[in-house]
Amino acid sequence: MDKIKNIVFDLGGVVFSRDPKKFEPEFIKFFSYITLPQMPHFWEEYDRGVSSYDKVISDLAEYNSCSIELAETNLRRSIVTQEEIIHTKKLIADLKQAGYKLFVLSNMALQFIEFLRTTEVYRYFDGEVISCEEHVVKPDAEIYRILI
Repeated sequence: MDKIKNIVFDLGGVVFSRDPKKFEPEFIKFFSYITLPQMPHFWEEYDRGVSSYDKVISDLAEYNSCSIELAETNLRRSIVTQEEIIHTKKLIADLKQAGYKLFVLSNMALQFIEFLRTTEVYRYFDGEVISCEEHVVKPDAEIYRILI
């Protein structure tokens, strides 16, 4: 059997996450749709890269019945509070040192991925397929064809 040479990571909840203990219940409730089996269409379009930052703020305000200002504050906060998962970061560093090629495959909106690319752990990746740049989201088969 051939040895595995490439490893693919998702980002949200695998490499990065938010510590729920650091947020008030209202903020967690604002993004409660992330626990649903299917993301709302407006968020899928944002991840796909076909909906703008301003449009998703408007959609979030409507979805949560709140002001545009609150929606923007919460969205900005949700971007900048992504943290590296320490155990995963160590695993990634160890895998890289062992000679594996590491890749990212993730549904991610532009503003989120731009922030995550500035983190230390991101330097270990050899390549990436990000939904907003390919205009296709998981689980669409096309994103996997692009990865291969």
